[in-house]
Amino acid sequence: MSDDLGKSIEQLQIRNALIDSFTTYATALDGKDWTRLRSVFADEIYIDYGNISASTGDPNVPRKAEDWLAILQSVIN
Repeated sequence: MSDDLGKSIEQLQIRNALIDSFTTYATALDGKDWTRLRSVFADEIYIDYGNISASTGDPNVPRKAEDWLAILQSVIN
């Protein structure tokens, strides 16, 4: 396998993984499936939704995924 083909396959795999993650995020959020939603996050995350998330903390400081999930639940519920 040529280097270019290997890189192309790797890029497609990364792209597909990102699409899967975003789809899981959106589906879980819409369905209020909090366990599934939690599965798309690492234990510590950085959140920056601009002014929308400004009141929840500095986007340059990591936060616990559970804390962000609680914020999402309070907004969506």
